[in-house]
Amino acid sequence: MLFEVEANSPSYEHFQERFTYFMEHLENKENLKIFLISHFDEAIVFINDKLRAYRKGFYQLQKKTAEKYGITFIDGTKLIKKMDCEGSVDGTHLTDLGFYEVAKQLAKIIK
Repeated sequence: MLFEVEANSPSYEHFQERFTYFMEHLENKENLKIFLISHFDEAIVFINDKLRAYRKGFYQLQKKTAEKYGITFIDGTKLIKKMDCEGSVDGTHLTDLGFYEVAKQLAKIIK
């Protein structure tokens, strides 16, 4: 199971509440491997210090959460690092090329 929840979490607290609830109620009878992926960098992160600090905090929170539940943490910034935000339509939303790059990188990690 792959989770990238940061983009739709309005706050650290929201993420903690929802993801903790999910993990504590998950009955993983199939022993599925679980991956938590941090959000990849958007172009605005490079010029907005406040957003960059917020994202760094979210990254640390997700990393600690993954450790707490014994799940694999994936650094989302590394998934499209080679593209330097060129895999997006507007610096935020991925194009087919951006999704292709993410898929290639995830395939390497998951194997």
